[in-house]
Amino acid sequence: MIYEFQRIVPVETALGYGAPWYVETCGHYANNIYAIILENGGHVRYFRTDQFCVLDNPTLDIVNRFSAPAGKSTQPK
Repeated sequence: MIYEFQRIVPVETALGYGAPWYVETCGHYANNIYAIILENGGHVRYFRTDQFCVLDNPTLDIVNRFSAPAGKSTQPK
């Protein structure tokens, strides 16, 4: 199954920053494959779920647990 993102969700990869375009699910207990448009040059590269990190996005109420201020919980309410 393929899911196309309707909102921009900023991510960080080993190749730089970008945004996912679509994801192809590989079934339960498997890494999904994400097509990510890289910020530098607009190239599309493919990543598994363990190869990128979603950045903070206050509009979508996404908080990266590694960048949360000390003492502030990042668990969903």
